[in-house]
Amino acid sequence: KGVDVTIPVTNTGSLAGDEVVQVYIRSLDDPTAPVKELKGFERVSIEPGQTVQVKISIEAEAFERFDLELGKVAVHKGAYQILYGPSSRDCDLSSLEFTVL
Repeated sequence: KGVDVTIPVTNTGSLAGDEVVQVYIRSLDDPTAPVKELKGFERVSIEPGQTVQVKISIEAEAFERFDLELGKVAVHKGAYQILYGPSSRDCDLSSLEFTVL
């Protein structure tokens, strides 16, 4: 089963604009995993002063890695961070932590 992430995005400016919301995952307990992996994105148009809810689904396969003990690809259980924001720069990303059981 995957994870749905809903992110509120507000246009605080005086003109309509577009934003690309990006969602990454980071394994917190697998030192061989990538630093972060892009797992979804959505471009939205927002009117001035408007807030939209952007829903991005992350499929269970996003948490798979090759398991040497099993000799096949399997979901890697453990602690993860979901990182989300307008770019891949760490300073632009907010995060939440969860555990895959």
